[in-house]
Amino acid sequence: MKRWGCLLLLLVAAPARAEHVVDVGNAEAVIELYNQWRYADAERALDQLRQNVPGQAETLYAEGYERFLSGAYPEAIAKLKAASVGVPTDELLHLAEGAATTIAGHEERRSQHFAIRFPPEDAVLADYALEPLEAATATLKNDLGFVPPRRIPVDILRSPADLALVTALTVEDVERTGTIAVSKWGRIMLTSPRAMRLGYAWLDSLSHELVHYAIAFLTHDRAPVWLQEGLAKFLEYRWRKPPGLDLTPSMQHLLAKGLASNRLISFDSMHPSMAKLPTSEDAALAFAEVATAIGLLHATGGAAALRQVLSMVAEGADARLAV
Repeated sequence: MKRWGCLLLLLVAAPARAEHVVDVGNAEAVIELYNQWRYADAERALDQLRQNVPGQAETLYAEGYERFLSGAYPEAIAKLKAASVGVPTDELLHLAEGAATTIAGHEERRSQHFAIRFPPEDAVLADYALEPLEAATATLKNDLGFVPPRRIPVDILRSPADLALVTALTVEDVERTGTIAVSKWGRIMLTSPRAMRLGYAWLDSLSHELVHYAIAFLTHDRAPVWLQEGLAKFLEYRWRKPPGLDLTPSMQHLLAKGLASNRLISFDSMHPSMAKLPTSEDAALAFAEVATAIGLLHATGGAAALRQVLSMVAEGADARLAV
């Protein structure tokens, strides 16, 4: 007998709200496979769970988690509620309900590897987004050996508050660090540039989050934040130009100032998210640091070095030693 709280910590790395106890059977194994981005193995394990204990709470919960990862929020909510009849609401259900609310009334367009969902007023974004996303996918196949295991949901959100609602971040986190996009739970979530007074480079941000998705898949989500963000920052432009370190003048300035004052952001301080750093300047400096580290790695060994590091991390090696 185990607490749903233990299972939810595995799912979302956030305190669970539920306090009830239930026999999860093999559901933990299924969810762990999904958390390791081993989709084919997870789906086989889920099929086996359905055969072993059909319709039971643990099976319904695992099915709800799979639907949540797939972006099928109403189906996820129905499964999670069926699994939690008569008990307090849990964090995963809260996230699924928030996600369903934020994309209510959205339209959808698809390409080979993506399903982009967007508010009707942002239909023009879909016209421009799918081709760069497919181009980024092609470059990631060449650079890292990544091929999407399933069609990737991409949710365009109306506001930073919506982004907070569908992630484990708070509105304060999002506003303090200027976070505008997140790759988590098998999908990409991006704030519409319409919500920003001056807009932003949203196509590069989509590519950035796709790199995160690729790294999580290739390493079974074992890459630490600094390695994740370094690779994502370094490769976010690959859909439109060759690889190479290309820090903006503002990032170069922050990095030079940090070196001169001996005030750099430690890799450990970047955990669990850049969005948790104290200020937007700290976040920009951290991105400059990790992009420079990956730029040096690429300059030394090219894309082969990046692939080797990811392979070593996937096998359990310490990321710093691997780099």
